Amino acid sequence: MQDITHEIIFNETGNETAYITMQYNITNPFSKTFNVSVSEIMPTRANWTCTYANYSLVEQGDKTLYLVNCSKSEMLIGWQDEDVTLYSSEALVRTAYHEQNVTGYIKAYVNNTVPDVNFTVKFIANVSKYPYWTNITPYEIQFTALNGTTSYGIVNLTLDAVYEKSFISAYQVPEEEYTKNVYVAEIVVRTNDIKDIPIRYRIPKGRLPDWDKRLSDPAPYSQINGSSVNVTILGEIEPGYIDVVVGPYHGSSSLEAGTYYWEVIYYTKSSQGSNVPGGGGGGGGAALRPLHFDVLPDRLEIKIGVGIETTKYLTIYSYEINPISYSLEFKNNEKNILSTEFEGIVLENKGNVTVPITIRAPYATGQYKPIIRVFARSQEGITTTKEIPVYITVIPLGNKTLGEECYAHEECASGYCDRVCKIKPEMPAPEIPIREIAIIAIIVALGYIFLRI
Repeated sequence: MQDITHEIIFNETGNETAYITMQYNITNPFSKTFNVSVSEIMPTRANWTCTYANYSLVEQGDKTLYLVNCSKSEMLIGWQDEDVTLYSSEALVRTAYHEQNVTGYIKAYVNNTVPDVNFTVKFIANVSKYPYWTNITPYEIQFTALNGTTSYGIVNLTLDAVYEKSFISAYQVPEEEYTKNVYVAEIVVRTNDIKDIPIRYRIPKGRLPDWDKRLSDPAPYSQINGSSVNVTILGEIEPGYIDVVVGPYHGSSSLEAGTYYWEVIYYTKSSQGSNVPGGGGGGGGAALRPLHFDVLPDRLEIKIGVGIETTKYLTIYSYEINPISYSLEFKNNEKNILSTEFEGIVLENKGNVTVPITIRAPYATGQYKPIIRVFARSQEGITTTKEIPVYITVIPLGNKTLGEECYAHEECASGYCDRVCKIKPEMPAPEIPIREIAIIAIIVALGYIFLRI
């Protein structure tokens, strides 16, 4: 006798029925044929529902395979974690210069209450219940649910957790003895899943004029929404960038989901005048805040053949009550990969404009990352910047496979592009105009008459 189990499928949660097929071999060593009563010779599982034919005809010398199918409801109980467990020990703010997603995992559990049988289970985890997370390993996982215990499988996830929306480069505010330099950025935390780990913000030094001339007394400091608790300036960890970290004890946690104003304040020797937008004088006034606007998409990624040209589009959305002037420029664009005919525009509240960006792939393969800088400037002179990275991979012509996005026939190995690479369709036979058909018919007819003559 041998038991065969069936794969059990779980859709997120549920109590599933266990299925077992009991396999028996019946051998007839006698010289006669017997009609065997299965119920008399085959045991079934207590309290399980089993089905079988009651009689089986066994010929002389035959070895007959006989199957008994048994089932019992709610013997396997499945569920998955309510929250994601983090692998990452900190989160890095996404900017045009750095991207590093947070990673974590969830477990999918099955409690097998059958005391003597292991089951193979396929658990279809519901990843959509964790906002903004995406799976990096399959969400359909298969594992063995061991008898009489709880077993689990793991789905690994990734999260774009926190990003820089816009910033105001450090501006100067003269004080009695020093010049106060204030940098402010608008930072968005997407979920509460990172509230218990530090968040690191890596700021390009170019946004902090005279950083290397800062005074040690008064010391530089950083604050988030006006609080400097558990916010630390670590300095230049990576050349060209200043790291600032908010720890898990900033408040009751690090930063929960929401929008924050992250400031870095440092002092330099006094200088004449002020570059505070809209004028201004000594300290004590309210800090400036970035203008409210958005640019979508906030990153571009393109794979393109050498020498190919295409156009992508950005849409600027303005949310300020008063009119705002918008313009843009390109950074890290030495090879002139990016260009545009957009010369700027003034948008009213809730106005928007779509900007075409021409991308011309260079003739050298490789990775390129120019940056689109969008400037919003108020009538008071406040300038807020948003940076859009453009990730470009330039590949040899003819290297794209079927189904890949394409911009020209030359990019595809198939030689045919219709937004994606496809098999080149067969060309239909050219149509002959009716007038030409008539002329051909007359010539044929005349030839026939001439032959008859």
